[in-house]
Parts: sequence; C-alpha cells; structure tokens
Amino acid sequence: MQVGKFLGIGVLVVATGSVTVALIQVWRWNTPSAAAAELGRVVTERPAVRDADNAYLYVWGFQADLDSDASRVAAERVAWLRRQEQDPGDTSKDPLAHRGDVTSRRTPAFRQLVKLCTDAQWQECVDKFNAGSPEQSNVWDEVRLERYHALRSHLGWYETLTYTASSPLPPYADMLDGQRLEFLRLRTLADAGKVDEVREALESDLRFWRLVFRDSDILITKMIALAAVRQHFFFGNLVLRRLSAEKSAAAIPPSWTQPFTIEELSMLRTLAGELEFMQREIRLQYTADDGTVYDEDGEVMVGPEATVRRWMTGISRQVRPAQREINRIAEVYLATAKAFKVPVDQYAGASAAIKKRFPPSEQIPDVTSYAYRAGSAEAMRCAALLTAQLRGRGVGIENMPEEVRKASLEDPLTRTPFGWDAELHAVKYDSLDPKLGRSQVYPY
Repeated sequence: MQVGKFLGIGVLVVATGSVTVALIQVWRWNTPSAAAAELGRVVTERPAVRDADNAYLYVWGFQADLDSDASRVAAERVAWLRRQEQDPGDTSKDPLAHRGDVTSRRTPAFRQLVKLCTDAQWQECVDKFNAGSPEQSNVWDEVRLERYHALRSHLGWYETLTYTASSPLPPYADMLDGQRLEFLRLRTLADAGKVDEVREALESDLRFWRLVFRDSDILITKMIALAAVRQHFFFGNLVLRRLSAEKSAAAIPPSWTQPFTIEELSMLRTLAGELEFMQREIRLQYTADDGTVYDEDGEVMVGPEATVRRWMTGISRQVRPAQREINRIAEVYLATAKAFKVPVDQYAGASAAIKKRFPPSEQIPDVTSYAYRAGSAEAMRCAALLTAQLRGRGVGIENMPEEVRKASLEDPLTRTPFGWDAELHAVKYDSLDPKLGRSQVYPY
C-alpha cells in the first residue's frame, strides 16, 4: 500500500510538472520574445520628422495631375490611406487611382533608355544616354523634374503610414524617372562646362538618397534607395565623362569620397519595420479564419467531423500561435542585422554564420541577400570614384588595366582590385549577391 501511495504521488507530481512546463511553454509562445521587443523599440524610437520636412509624405503626390499642386494632392492621398488603415471597410477611391502605369508618362526615347539601362545592356544604355533624346521632352518630364527637385529639398525621410499587403506603394517608379531626368539635365550642364553646377547637383542627389537609404523602414524602400544610389553613380559617371580631365576632377562631389557608414548600410531599422509588417500579416491570417471547414473538394463541411477539425485547429493554434511565428522571424531579423553590423569585407563571414545558425527554410526567412545588396552601395561608390579619379588624372585607355589593378580603391566586399572590361572600356565589379549575379560597370 505504501509503495502504491508513493507511486501515485510521484505520478501526480510528474503530471503536474509536465502540465506546468507545457503551460509555461505555451505562455512563452504567446509572449513577444526579447528579439521581438527589441525590434519593436527600434520602430517606436525612430527620430520623428516634421511633416513639412518629410520627403516620404511629399512623394505620395508625385503623380498628381500636371495642373495640380503635388503637396496638396499628397496630403489628400495620405489622409485617404489613413482612413483605409483605420477603416478597412472604407470604399472611397484613391485620389490618384486614375494615374495609370508610369510608362504612359514616358516619351518613346526615354522609355527605351530606361529599358536598356534596367536590363544592363550597358553599351546600348551608354550610347542612348550620350546621344540624347531625338524628340522634345514632354510636359510630364518637366513637371516630374520640378517635383524631383522639390522632393530632394526635404530634410528627412520618415515612413508614417502602416503598410499592408493590399496597400498601394508610393510612386517610386515616377520618382526614379525624376532622377533619370535630372541626369539628362546634368548632361547638358556638363556639355556647357558648368563644373560647379554639376558638382553641386551631384552632391545634392547623393546626399538625399543616402538619407533615404539610411532611414528606410521597410525592405522595398531600402532597395528603392539602393536602386537610386546605383543610378546616381552610373549616370553620374557618364556626366563626368563628358568633361575634360581637369574639369571632371573638379566636379567630383564631396559625398563620393565619403565611405558609406555602418549606420547607412545597417539593416536594423529596415528589418524592424519589416517585422512590424510581417506580424500584421500573420495576425491577419489568424483572425481571418471564421471557423468554416472545407473538404478536399473545397466543399463546406458540417457535422461531427467538421467539429473535430475545428477543435484540432484550435489546439494547433495554441501549440503554434501567431506570436511564436513572429518571435522566430524576429530572432532571425535581429541576428542578421547585428551580424552584418561589420565592415563590408566581413559580410561573407556574417552570411555564413547566419545560414549556419538559421538554415534557410519556408519557416525561417533568409534576408542575408538584402544585407549584401545594401553593402554593394560601397562597392558602387568606390568603383565610380576610382573611374572619376583616373579620368581626372588623364590616364590613357591603354594604361587603365594596370592602373585599376594597383589602385588603392578596390572592391570593398572582397578586398581585391576592381576588374577592367576591355570591350566596354569600363571599370567593373561582380556582385556577390546571388540574386543579382551580374557585373556593374563604370565606362571610362
């Protein structure tokens, strides 16, 4: 009897302990982790920017009709987006829903330039840029260029709207077109020998995009800013190329000589915002379920079997709650941001460490390629600067392979000399981002 009594007590203790451990685990799964909390603080502690200084708010009006004030339309559109955020059932229309695709606002020649350069058809892209447009620019070009200058005059970038998968994005394509039009304008200034104006315009352009690049609050914004940085150095190099050696050297803006900082390249703020977006989408998936159960043919199930399935789904969501999934993503995002908070020549080691700790899978997102892409901004800067400096020294084409090989400016990702493309007569580097897999060139 005594043995049976002790055995019963032991079983009760073990069972109670197991239940307690299980309850603690379920509680932990339903509670934001330290990583999730830290990323949440990054979002809430972002330095605020006054609406009047916030380029992010202005860009929402970039597509406004030709005779409309972009700032006023932007305010109307932002107000509409906020109503949509507060009331998903709101049926009012986007004030700029009629604007259509960006290509409709491009002249045929400009459309061709964009396609050639986007598709990395480098020689054709350079030839098209150098030839200029055989047609008159349309009114849209003039307005977008004016709005692009207004955009760059803003002092900060602060994304104040809540992104969802169904939300429209800012008109980034029009904004990047504005930048391309700016470089077509600078081409004319260079031909006129206006060195000071070229240098000041290049400085203003890169300073703005480095600001957006640093303060991006979601991955798509970071990548758009990177695309603008890429355009800046590529087209900026083509503009400097139109000047004499001496004038080209004098037109190099100060920002070209300033390395991208770890803060600018950092993914922390961007991934913090991305987590906020992800957790909204995950919670939406969980709350959207109205309890309806379907069979393999897509028919609604009723009766005891449907009840059992609903019961099993409820248990599954207790074992795998939304917060558990959010916590796992937060851990990967925070670890990745911290691992890449190093000089860019250490990115390979950071990537290997993250992939070893979090083997990529459908459940574990891999964002190391985005960090690599961000780091490539420094490679763009070094390659463009090297090209401009050698041109400023008047180095002949025949000497370029050796000059590039022995230059102190090298590929910062690999700490090896940049390449020389003998066919294109261009300084080049190969992207280490496996999702890009192509060379970036800077014609000499």
